[in-house]
Amino acid sequence: VDAPQLVAISQDDAEGTGQFQRRFQVSLRTLFDKAHAYTASNAFRIGHVPALFAIGRDGRISMAVEGFSKAHLDKLGELFGAAQFRPGEQVPALRPG
Repeated sequence: VDAPQLVAISQDDAEGTGQFQRRFQVSLRTLFDKAHAYTASNAFRIGHVPALFAIGRDGRISMAVEGFSKAHLDKLGELFGAAQFRPGEQVPALRPG
């Protein structure tokens, strides 16, 4: 069985996204949606960012989250077998975007 893959969709420019990814040590393939008139964001009907989707190999969305929710990020991490936050990191339960 192939491991799941994550792809980021950024609504920011490459420079700002790169700074964020370096600061938080994020390494993902990234689509820069702003350069494409928000084509992907519109297709997924994203109203708030961040927006997270777990999409199975069959193309079905098994989990969708809009906005920052620590509980949902933890659940997504469990789904992909990866920790979302560093040990001892202070993370709010919710954060408006």
